[in-house]
Amino acid sequence: MDVVPFEPSHAAEWDRLVAATPGALVGHDRRWPALFAAAFGHRPLSLVALDGERARGVLPLVEIRNWIVGRLIVSLPWLDAAGVCAPDDEARAALLDAAEALARSRGARSLEVRSLAPAPGLDPSSHAKAVLLLPLPESEGAAWDRFDAKLRNQIRKAERSGLTVEVGGRELLPAFYDPFSRNMRELGVPVWGLDFYEKILSTFRDEADVLIVRDAGEAIGGAILLRWKDAALVPCASSLRARFEKCPNHALYWAAIRRAIERGARVFDFGRSTVDSGTYRFKKTWGSEPVLCRWDRPLEREGAGVSWTTANPKLRLFVAAWRRLPLSFTRAVGPRIVRNLP
Repeated sequence: MDVVPFEPSHAAEWDRLVAATPGALVGHDRRWPALFAAAFGHRPLSLVALDGERARGVLPLVEIRNWIVGRLIVSLPWLDAAGVCAPDDEARAALLDAAEALARSRGARSLEVRSLAPAPGLDPSSHAKAVLLLPLPESEGAAWDRFDAKLRNQIRKAERSGLTVEVGGRELLPAFYDPFSRNMRELGVPVWGLDFYEKILSTFRDEADVLIVRDAGEAIGGAILLRWKDAALVPCASSLRARFEKCPNHALYWAAIRRAIERGARVFDFGRSTVDSGTYRFKKTWGSEPVLCRWDRPLEREGAGVSWTTANPKLRLFVAAWRRLPLSFTRAVGPRIVRNLP
């Protein structure tokens, strides 16, 4: 078995292996490294374990050049998890060894492999991240019946408030981006550029939807919904906090769940949240269960261990300052900052 850099000639074998491997994730789709290269300039460094011409495992990787700590190699940025996709331990070990050797040869300060792990006894004080997964029945009515009375009342409140949800494609991205970028500024987080989401929609043209929640025609929230294998996931969603009394997030996620069922999904992935945070508890109310985001760093050189969350006191100062900046400035400058973060 040989581990080699991914080439376009490996595409069919990569796709076959990912399709046939239980537990494969959306991050294992080979289109992501090229998307990050086009959107952010990250260098694709994906690896394939080959037995002859047959793939036995794959590892999507990109290299980020960070102005603070230097080169970082990640599988993969922005996404909750990717890591090794392989049906056997030998291929898995070979890919991880090759990735570490590659990181050393390129002088990387860190190699980060993002995967998922069972999540018993999560410690809220650890700032751990978890994805929240909801098994889906075959019908909208069966899903509704599983919700408790409080959740159903919140969804009905959104309907009584006159909120509506529109489902579409790239034409809805500007309506999604306006409330999303406002909320990111209020959270003190640099926002990704609209062009990044345009690249997601063009890359995953047949698998992606944009959902917009409206109040009297005004877009007050939105979400991206991706369908991949038997799962539907929401990698990003946001609604204006000033309208929370009308329950826009309940309208948004209920529409996303109905759309996922309509498209044949059997699992709904709410995306990652910090354990025991407000968004984590909100997602739990839908009946979802947490799975820990396990982000291992088999190679980490001195000076590379920067926490990119608000658990880092220095970043908390940045967050406080960013919230006070004009929205036009954060929209213009934010993409230049966030493109270099893992």
